[in-house]
Amino acid sequence: MVKNNRIQFWRIVFTYLIVYYHLNTVYNDYKSWYIAVEFFFLVSGWLLADKFERLKERNELLQYTPGRYVWTKVKSFFPHCCFSFLVAFAVTGICEGYAPKQYVSQFASHLPEIFLLHSVGLNVSSSFWFNSPVWYLSTMLIISFFLWFALRRDEERTTQFWIPLAVLLIYPYLYRTYGSLTEHYQVTDGIMNSALLRGAAAMGLGVLARKLKERVRRDWIGALISDAALIIGGIILPMFWYRSSMDFLFMGLLFVGVTYGFACEQNRWFNNGLVEKWAVITPAIYLNHKVFRNVFIRLWPVRNWKVYLLFGAFVTVYSGITWFVFFGLWNRWQAKRRASEGKEQRI
Repeated sequence: MVKNNRIQFWRIVFTYLIVYYHLNTVYNDYKSWYIAVEFFFLVSGWLLADKFERLKERNELLQYTPGRYVWTKVKSFFPHCCFSFLVAFAVTGICEGYAPKQYVSQFASHLPEIFLLHSVGLNVSSSFWFNSPVWYLSTMLIISFFLWFALRRDEERTTQFWIPLAVLLIYPYLYRTYGSLTEHYQVTDGIMNSALLRGAAAMGLGVLARKLKERVRRDWIGALISDAALIIGGIILPMFWYRSSMDFLFMGLLFVGVTYGFACEQNRWFNNGLVEKWAVITPAIYLNHKVFRNVFIRLWPVRNWKVYLLFGAFVTVYSGITWFVFFGLWNRWQAKRRASEGKEQRI
């Protein structure tokens, strides 16, 4: 599948919205830019449905179990997740002055976080995570398993009944219970937590967005609708309403933006090498951006534009280096292994 550079561009934008949302919170400045996580849930759901459709067209669907789909995701980012966790663990321990016993106890209690299982509420002794952004990955993997299973079992009923029903039940529940989409702090409540509910609803909408690909405008008007919806619903309006019922309006606008964005494949303004290369390291930026946040506030207790620039530049450069080590070298090794297997089969 050829990558859609319009979506790649917005991946960059929404990654930095999350970066600066977390930086702002330590300076007691709160904006609803956490809504950017819903963008990534939507995109994950869209990509899941797209892969499902392509495998079905090639008659390879029966070979692709839910576990296999999830495992392909885990392999791509798990080494980097472990590294980011260890760095965050070490930085937190140094900043908090952990004694040796505390290092051992904290590490043991956060094993679910290392293995990306904490979104089912398995953290046993602490309400915080060392690298909290990975809650998205944990939730995405769990929901991906069940979504893939449901689509393989009965695609038509899943897309026409179960996903719409889930959306109609989940968002009113979150609205009545929390008044907003909430963040992910309620994840320790057990299997029925806000993180899983948010992921299920948004990824389900991503699947529906893929189904609508051929039914929406795919010309410059569709592209304009996409960009306007993402700018208004993901950047501008969240600056003025924090954790309010407006979250659901933002979610609707993001759904429109992603639906039209993926449909509009002619993206001449975004088809350049910078977008492609920058988008590649966004997973690393997401995994790394919160690791050194507490260090920055200790060094610069007063926020100004220089802190913004320095933090963004540091996270970007650091993530570029770690991406090369953990993603770049891993992908090269995988490519060599596949090439070697291909040669053996030809012989």
